Amino acid sequence: MALTGSSIATTYLKLLRINTDTMGADATASYIQDSADTDSALSISTTRVGIGTDAPADVLDINGAIRFGTDTYTSGQARAYTTADWGLVITGESGSVYDLALVESAGNALFTNPQGTNNVALVPSGGNVGIGATAPSMELEIWSDLTHGANTGIRMYAENDSGSAVDGHILLDPDTSGIGFSSSGTVVDLGVYNGNVGINETSPAHKLEVNGDIGVAGNYILEEQGRQNHVANTMPAPYYRFDGADDLITVGDDADLDFGSSSDFSIHVRFKVNSAVDNDAIVDKHGASFGQGWGIFLEETSSQYKLNLHAEDGSANQVQNQNNTFCDFGVWYDYVATFDRDGSALHYLNGNANGGASMASVGDIDNSGDLLIGKSIAGSYTDMELSSLQIFNNALTATEVKELYSGASVPFKYKGANQTEMITATNDRTFAGASNWTNNNVNTYDETTGGKLNLTSTAVSQWCYLPAGNVGIVAGKRYRLSFDVSDFTSGDGWGVLSYSSQNQFADNSRSYAVTTADNDTTVTMEFTGIETSGISLYSLGSSSIKLDNFTLTQIGAVAEYDGSGVGASRWDDKSGNELHGTITAGATAPTVENAPADADSGLTYEEGTFTASLTSATPPTVVPTATCNYTKIGNVVNVFIRFTNVDTSGGSGNMSITGLPFTSKNIVDASVSIPMTHQLDIPNAYVSSYIPGNGTTISFLSPTDDGSWSDVTMTAGAGRYLSLSHTYLSA
Repeated sequence: MALTGSSIATTYLKLLRINTDTMGADATASYIQDSADTDSALSISTTRVGIGTDAPADVLDINGAIRFGTDTYTSGQARAYTTADWGLVITGESGSVYDLALVESAGNALFTNPQGTNNVALVPSGGNVGIGATAPSMELEIWSDLTHGANTGIRMYAENDSGSAVDGHILLDPDTSGIGFSSSGTVVDLGVYNGNVGINETSPAHKLEVNGDIGVAGNYILEEQGRQNHVANTMPAPYYRFDGADDLITVGDDADLDFGSSSDFSIHVRFKVNSAVDNDAIVDKHGASFGQGWGIFLEETSSQYKLNLHAEDGSANQVQNQNNTFCDFGVWYDYVATFDRDGSALHYLNGNANGGASMASVGDIDNSGDLLIGKSIAGSYTDMELSSLQIFNNALTATEVKELYSGASVPFKYKGANQTEMITATNDRTFAGASNWTNNNVNTYDETTGGKLNLTSTAVSQWCYLPAGNVGIVAGKRYRLSFDVSDFTSGDGWGVLSYSSQNQFADNSRSYAVTTADNDTTVTMEFTGIETSGISLYSLGSSSIKLDNFTLTQIGAVAEYDGSGVGASRWDDKSGNELHGTITAGATAPTVENAPADADSGLTYEEGTFTASLTSATPPTVVPTATCNYTKIGNVVNVFIRFTNVDTSGGSGNMSITGLPFTSKNIVDASVSIPMTHQLDIPNAYVSSYIPGNGTTISFLSPTDDGSWSDVTMTAGAGRYLSLSHTYLSA
């Protein structure tokens, strides 16, 4: 007969010293006793065996660790045990893991340590391996349960030939969404961030961005024809060299260089300093040595220097701060200073943040001084080379700074900026009288009481607006709008939207609402136009509000100088604001480098508008005027003039056009005659124009029957037309 566990237990009860009355069945077991009737670690029931437990849950239930081998730990020995956190743990000599095999039901090894190699092999059979992941979805998945920016990854460790410890890491940095290689284990040195690769750069704005110098031992080949600004970045550009003795470029005082008490601004320069003493200036705009103004200065220390940004209001409130990193003489740098008037003034050196300081206390910095390039208001001159200068009436972002450092041109949204008020009618801003604001359906609309715009809404979607014709916002350009808020009762707020589509302005976080938190403050918002539009105030519910002192300006580059505008007599401003840098010929003129000897011959390009007047020896009763266009390449000027449906009544005698944008060269043949089209009752179909030397007036000649030429005289009357183009040499 076959023996069962139950029959064996019954037969050998006395041998095993088990009490038959208490042996129990299944999970209720009794301990085996020694000769003194003391319980041992072994318990037996009718169907189960327990070691260290009298309630075995399975055929064999061990409560405790298992040790294999001799009484002392030796090679080849192991312990096996369970814990609440880890499950089954198998350890070898002194806790080290030696031969180990965990086998799934199909018999395929998941983890093995081949004997004698101390190697670990992961051999999943169609499954995934997780480290810190309970449900891995990839062949190998690593999770970290740490929070608040902790990195997770793989560490590699070894000793070099000299016995020094060296480690490296492959990291995921959750703060920057970057994954890459790290030597420290905390900062990613080479990584990929949202599709961009950065080397020593954790926020690359381009497909590849390197924070530092690139050394090339051999040749390099770049397929560059598709790159932005290819010509500007690959062709050598002219620049100025200032001798540090008396060289200077001057830009006259102008409202576009006034930033008052609240306007943000930025300065971008590309330069190389050859030598310096303290307080030498790259640019300086002050009315006096110590007073209202701003600039970028140098501070020399131990044959190196730092850049000192400065803005002061003349009342002991100023920001004067040096950048963090020392700069070397004889090295080209790209530098940006940004001035956030209710925040901080910041340094950026070669595209990277490099220190800064608060400037919230600085007030009005406007002054009547010229903008000095290469000289300080105190009188010192700077030994430097300068290839680019841009001045913005806004605080550039870190991303925009990187783009400029990478060679990008001033973007379209920042072209054409100035400090000119765009809401031209005073009452549209201050409500001192009837304005062009129009009420659509605001419940209570009042623009006369208290010199403010008084609005009360009772529901969402009640709105009023200032039409496009009184504002002039266009798509793609960047603007700053500010206004005062007062008497804002509790309520849902007001949106500031684009009129006429009633949509939010582009990339602007403030256009959604003005709330009670803005009460008794000046709200300032920057936005990009999405259409030709005005401004709409749009209720978000029930509330009352009073608004006043609206102001709107286009923001961006108010002055822009680079190699394309370098000339021997002036540095042309590309912004459209005509802030040309004046150069006095002689000893004080900086040297034009990397350009023809006469840098104004076919090198400099400029375009703009001017106001022309159609007049005569006896002027018309009302002299007709027209806004006309010009281009200038070097000293060759082309003007394009058109008078349409004008009235020349009262005019007589020799006809002329005055108001040319540049004085002609003082030679007999300063201009080229171009035939013109006209409807002025001039007898001959062919009319020639000419400009006498050293003048700004176009005169007209017409051939006579005998082959001679005579002056063209004005024919008075209404409905007159004249159009012509003319080329001449400027002085």
